[in-house]
Amino acid sequence: MDSNKDCIICHGTCLECTGPSETQCSKCYPSKFLEINECLNSCTQIGYYNDNFICKVCNGSCEKCRGPTEFDCVTCLTNKYLMYNKCLDECISNFYSDSKRICFACKPECLTCL
Repeated sequence: MDSNKDCIICHGTCLECTGPSETQCSKCYPSKFLEINECLNSCTQIGYYNDNFICKVCNGSCEKCRGPTEFDCVTCLTNKYLMYNKCLDECISNFYSDSKRICFACKPECLTCL
C-alpha cells in the first residue's frame, strides 16, 4: 500500500514491496534472502552476510564475512592479512603469512619466521 492507501502489486518474488519491480522488495517469502531490496536464493554479493534471511553489509575491512564485526571476516580485501578472523595491514610479530595472506603462528622454538 502506498501513501495514498492504494494497493501496490508486488513482483512475484516479493512478499511485500515499495513498488512493482523485482528490485523494490521490502520482505521476502520464507527461505528467500532480502539483498539490496531484491529477494534471492542466497546472499550473492561479496561483502554481505546472512542475518536471519536478510543480507547485511560486512565490516569494511572484510571481503567476505560471517557477521557484522571486524572479528567476523572470512576473507580480506586486497592487501590485507587474515588473522583470527580479523583483517590486518600485516601479520603481527611471531606470525607469518601464506600465499593466501592468512597469518599463522611461528613455531615456539623459532625466534623469528619468514
